[in-house]
Amino acid sequence: MKKLLSLVLTFSVMMSTVHAETDNAASWYLGAGAGVSRLNPDTKNSEFSVSDKYDFAFKAYAGYDWSERISAEAYYTDLGKAGISPYGEVDYRDFGISGLYYFRERPDYRYGWALFGKLGVGRMKNDSDLRYKRNHDYHVLFGIGTEHKITTHLTLRFELELFEEDAQLLSFNLMRRFDSGR
Repeated sequence: MKKLLSLVLTFSVMMSTVHAETDNAASWYLGAGAGVSRLNPDTKNSEFSVSDKYDFAFKAYAGYDWSERISAEAYYTDLGKAGISPYGEVDYRDFGISGLYYFRERPDYRYGWALFGKLGVGRMKNDSDLRYKRNHDYHVLFGIGTEHKITTHLTLRFELELFEEDAQLLSFNLMRRFDSGR
């Protein structure tokens, strides 16, 4: 828990420093998306096996663009369920915060795609009708994706997120930025 708190504090200081160095680049955004999750709970040393690793997932997030290259967002993701044989399932939900780094300035909606990387911390929650043990509740989130503005305020986003070794999401998202039209 101390490591998580120090990571969040470091991230907050870094973001406030970046914000102080930018000129009027800040804007809020909201987004939602859906996709396919890959869920693979560890069933080693048990009589169970994973029978269905893929499920429909959805997510919602709110973010803040600190600059043309750096954003921060809070998210909630329902990753769906993994089927377990001979019977049962494990439900996955995750929430947390992440920072995004755009490898070039986000383009005007007329000019194409912007590639980004994502790093964050999250908390995984599971429900199941089976007995299970979580190895850890908190995790580091990694992601990569691309965005394309389709209008001045609407943006398409495709991304791959790795929540834990047993949970990943490939999603298609639609975002709305609340800025002055940059």
